Amino acid sequence: MLLAHNTFRNTHFPGPGIGICMSIALLLSGAIMADGTAQARYARTVNWTRVDQALIKAEQAPPPEKGSIRKITLPFEHLRNMTSAHLISAAEEGIYVAQIQMKGRPQIMVERQIDANIARALSGYPYVAPGEDGFNAILDLLRGNTRAEPVRIYILKRVVPGLAPIDSFSLYLQDQVQSHQDILRDILGKLITTTIEEAGIKIQAMNTLYQSFYTELITLLHSDTAVQEKEVELKRPVVPMDLKAPTQIQLTRRTQNEYQKLISTLESYYSLVDGVVKDPSNAEPVKDEARALLSRMVKELPITARPSTRAIVPKIEKAPETTLTPNPLLEFDLGLPKL
Repeated sequence: MLLAHNTFRNTHFPGPGIGICMSIALLLSGAIMADGTAQARYARTVNWTRVDQALIKAEQAPPPEKGSIRKITLPFEHLRNMTSAHLISAAEEGIYVAQIQMKGRPQIMVERQIDANIARALSGYPYVAPGEDGFNAILDLLRGNTRAEPVRIYILKRVVPGLAPIDSFSLYLQDQVQSHQDILRDILGKLITTTIEEAGIKIQAMNTLYQSFYTELITLLHSDTAVQEKEVELKRPVVPMDLKAPTQIQLTRRTQNEYQKLISTLESYYSLVDGVVKDPSNAEPVKDEARALLSRMVKELPITARPSTRAIVPKIEKAPETTLTPNPLLEFDLGLPKL
């Protein structure tokens, strides 16, 4: 599935200098060369350099003349000798490059350039790694707390619709998730409940997992004929809270059964998020985001809130450095297969 081919030239890279991504060659001729550390810095950006130069070649390739029958070079053909590992490493190296590009600028500009560089590095991913192995590499990246946090957050925002702008990479991820949904949700649950995981990852995983469940619930409702008829009557989309009164919409038996399963799952998820708030090992920003998500769930869903009543365990003084250890306090069962 080569979704990237038709969207490459219209791909939007956020941040300062939209449409302009400095090549590593220019960097080397400027700030990097000035302090005599070009070789060391190049070694830290070798994959970024390869990907960036390949994309520059594609961008600078002249269009075929009108009426020409010569073969058109597809945008990502210059990446054909690379692998998923090259592009993921390039995305991580792009963080370092962004820090050089935006040196001395406000942090918000640095963060925007980081996102722009990650987007550039991964823009050809659907072409380079379109199959099962390519997506498994993405799942392994999400699992590993030793990988760059900005890249993991960037991906977490794009594996489900509604959290980030649509581009070829997000469409690729969401297409792959359709056959890996249970595995992804299991990974997200573990990211949320792992004591030593980064706060930013926990926060994004919480929102991504909720968005995954909510999207499935909305899709289910809109497939029901009774809901479709109600939407015509209301002149607006039906939302889950419209079903709070049982007699308002008579769902088909199949929809009703699936709906009840999802609501039960979301009630379990509410308990998990409530446990995040109660866990003393979580940073305050994580707890604040969990409280906001609990409030949102109560407003958006006809659920029965079930606050966690499990005992609070003492905060771990020194967390393991290499092994991800789920926090027993927050483990929950969504009926998903274990990895």
